[in-house]
Amino acid sequence: MTSSVPYSFVPGTKAKADEVNANFIAVLDKIEQVNTDTKSQLNTSITNFSNDLTSNITNLTNTKADRSEIDGCWTYTYIYIAQNFTIPAGYQQIFDLSGVLPNDGQVYEIILNAIIRTGTIAGNVLDLVTGTDLADGLFVCRTVTRINGVNQIASGSVVIPIPANRQLKFTVSNASSTSFPNGCSFKISAYRKVR
Repeated sequence: MTSSVPYSFVPGTKAKADEVNANFIAVLDKIEQVNTDTKSQLNTSITNFSNDLTSNITNLTNTKADRSEIDGCWTYTYIYIAQNFTIPAGYQQIFDLSGVLPNDGQVYEIILNAIIRTGTIAGNVLDLVTGTDLADGLFVCRTVTRINGVNQIASGSVVIPIPANRQLKFTVSNASSTSFPNGCSFKISAYRKVR
């Protein structure tokens, strides 16, 4: 970029003050113009960058996967996998849910509800734990008989992933207590595909 000043000076001649001042003013004006142009270009660049960034974030937000596309929608149901049964001391049971869930090789989540009742002897304890190959040792509920002759009831719910093998395991951690006869139930209240 070439710039000029209004007056040129020849060596050996006197410079007039107003001409020197005019040259200084021209230089200062050019500096101010360059500063203004630079600020304007910088502001335009910042504004464009900000707009592009906002647009990209908006596009990214609008195109993100919907949770229902990833996980699928819940299918509500009331499927008892065990109803009105007695849990013996040291209970361990594996249920095959192939007849309950689609057998498509995909992972599903279920909402599992359980109701358990202790026996009528003081000190009877039931700690119900469930699990699968994907998530083991999930606590569901616990109940304790405090007074002889009076059984206690407890219920709990848990969301648990069910692998392609469709195996769901239950364990009662207290090996010495038996439940109230025909007082326990396990139910699936909803399921959905997660993968």
